[in-house]
Amino acid sequence: MIRRPPRSTQSRSSAASDVYKRQCATCTGPASNECIKCRSGFMFKRGECLRFTCSRNTYLNVLEVTCSPCYEDCDSCSGPLSNQCLSCRQGYALIDGRCRQCRSLDGMTDSKVSGCMPICGDGRRFDSEECDDGNSLNGDGCSSGCNIEPNYRCDGGSYNSTDICRSLVGPSAVIVRWIETNAYQILFNKKLQDISDLTPLVSVSIDPDFPSTNYEWTITKKSNEEYYIKLTFTADVISKLLTIAFLNRSAIVDVDGNEFINTELNAALE
Repeated sequence: MIRRPPRSTQSRSSAASDVYKRQCATCTGPASNECIKCRSGFMFKRGECLRFTCSRNTYLNVLEVTCSPCYEDCDSCSGPLSNQCLSCRQGYALIDGRCRQCRSLDGMTDSKVSGCMPICGDGRRFDSEECDDGNSLNGDGCSSGCNIEPNYRCDGGSYNSTDICRSLVGPSAVIVRWIETNAYQILFNKKLQDISDLTPLVSVSIDPDFPSTNYEWTITKKSNEEYYIKLTFTADVISKLLTIAFLNRSAIVDVDGNEFINTELNAALE
């Protein structure tokens, strides 16, 4: 006669076996120390699959399968060396993976209230800052709190260098009437890369029912932000609409390499 274990014992055994199955990827049996390979998130040690949560100032040592101490100045780390810090204990600042005393660093303040804090706007970027462009102004890519502003990219900053921020938004333009008769200004809101002749990049038209044989146009460059278009007519153009279409916007880029936004500009002819 086969004796079965009590239901509660069998249930506990089955539940434990299910736990080990979830931890082990492959095994030789149902026990906790019969694992051969572990599932993701578990570490293998002496036949067992263990999950580690290391405390402050320690890191997961995968070779020894244990939590090992960080370098003494680190609050958290990825390894035991002085350049493997991820965060620092109070009174220290993280620079290139190392924790350095605040009082020994230019560009840092140390107080009992806020601890070790970078001076935003001094042109030195610490790991706790997204950017530092050397000023405390908003609207130039790096905010007064040393955060990268929307639609900007900031590069080059370090403890010894200042960030340079560039807009990720392309230039746009408006067309306004000029003081000369039948002359208009095309004004770009950002400086363009040098385009000596805008003529092949645009087409000029007036109302669809107005023949192109009744007018001529020329575009002249004044600066990388300003162009003039001059029209001459052989017929009346009162209450007509001038349209300037941009044929190759990818060839019209600002100094940061961003492509021109507008597809066309319009102005009423008087």
